[in-house]
Amino acid sequence: MIWEFLMKIGRWCLSLCFRLVGKELSDQTWSVCEQFIKFLLVGCSNTVVVLVVYYIVVWIGGKEYYLLGQTAGYGVGILNSFFWNSKFVFSDSQETHGRAFIKMCACYGVTYIIQMALLYAFVEWFLMSEFLAPIVAIVITTPINFVLNKLLAFKE
Repeated sequence: MIWEFLMKIGRWCLSLCFRLVGKELSDQTWSVCEQFIKFLLVGCSNTVVVLVVYYIVVWIGGKEYYLLGQTAGYGVGILNSFFWNSKFVFSDSQETHGRAFIKMCACYGVTYIIQMALLYAFVEWFLMSEFLAPIVAIVITTPINFVLNKLLAFKE
């Protein structure tokens, strides 16, 4: 009930923005926007899961284990993400759970490589804190991850 209310407000706000630029918000455009909002909510929970695992590994092992922490966090995050994306975000997907999981792992594999490269560059080249770098990397790769998952793993 609260979700529906929030989505009505969101749709109204987005419709207003579209009207300001002389466009109309179609049902199809709104559907993708609503799906992206859900994906971001799942992504927020996933970010917490990944970062908790990451920070635990770095706290126990030391800052030189930041890449291992990212890998461990990412593995746990994939499981968390698949569960919530298949139930909440892409629930109308025609893919079987096994195929969707394999495709999702491939999508996450791409963003994992990008995140690891960004993380390494931020920490080693730009001397960013190993506590801030994964957050910046996640912000950069989240839209890429959404597009990959929507088009490949959970295509309708």
